[in-house]
Amino acid sequence: GTLDPAHQERIVQLVELAIQGFESLEESGMQSNPFYLEKIVFHILQKVTSLGAHGPACRLGQLMYRRLKCLSAE
Repeated sequence: GTLDPAHQERIVQLVELAIQGFESLEESGMQSNPFYLEKIVFHILQKVTSLGAHGPACRLGQLMYRRLKCLSAE
């Protein structure tokens, strides 16, 4: 089925918040498996895309791009 737009927006906001929290932990020196967060966000992105939520999928894609670009620069 489809998700209503408000629910789609909440999912994207939740992912954005999770990324911010994860990044603050990384800045404090926390070590994690390579691309751990990106794998999770990718699966959420796939699901959101399959539901036809193109606006939220675009935002998640931009988040993924930013994260991967930063990681590739390290």
